[in-house]
Order: sequence, then C-alpha cells, then structure tokens
Amino acid sequence: MPAIHFVAVIATGKTVSISLAFIANKNEQSYYQAVSTFRELVLGNAHIKVFLTDNEDALRSALSNIYPDVPQLLCLWHVNKNVLINVQKTWHIHPEFDANTNISRKAKREEFMKD
Repeated sequence: MPAIHFVAVIATGKTVSISLAFIANKNEQSYYQAVSTFRELVLGNAHIKVFLTDNEDALRSALSNIYPDVPQLLCLWHVNKNVLINVQKTWHIHPEFDANTNISRKAKREEFMKD
C-alpha cells in the first residue's frame, strides 16, 4: 500500500517523524484526503515553510490545493537520483566500447557525482 510519511525539521535541526498515512492508491483524491486530515488533526494552522516531496504529480497537486502558498521542492535524494540517471546516459558504459573508453567514462561519472 502506498504511504505518506509526514516528517518535520525542528529548531535543533533534527528530523522527526510525525505521522504515517497509508492510502488506497496514488491518486490526487487519496493524497488530498490524507493531507487535509493530517492538517485538521495534527497541524492545524502551524506555519509550514516548505514541502519536500518526490516528483509525484498527484501529491504535489493535492498539496497545492491545501497549501497554495507553501513552496514545494524535490527532495535531495530524488534530485541526486535524477542527476545520476542523466550522468549515466552522458558517460554510458557499453560492452562494445574498448576497455580504456569504459574506464575513462566511469571515472568521469564518478568524478562528476563526487563534485
């Protein structure tokens, strides 16, 4: 079952788990119900600075409807994952390439990701 994990960063900079909601499916209505219920039962009118999400369109749309003035950012893990996918396309390794080419491409990928 899909789930929404609600977490917060507190004043000391630590991340704390607040709630976990299981939803029937990943459509906007399910996300809307989970987020609006969470707001009603837990958050109330608490000030939220930003939402970090994966790139789930239905979730982002539900959040926009409930919190239209709160910015949404893609979480760093997903950003890095997307960068890695594109880096692997740019410097791909292929069995038909000679060994030196593949070694060079792998080194370039690793150097780029390290930076």
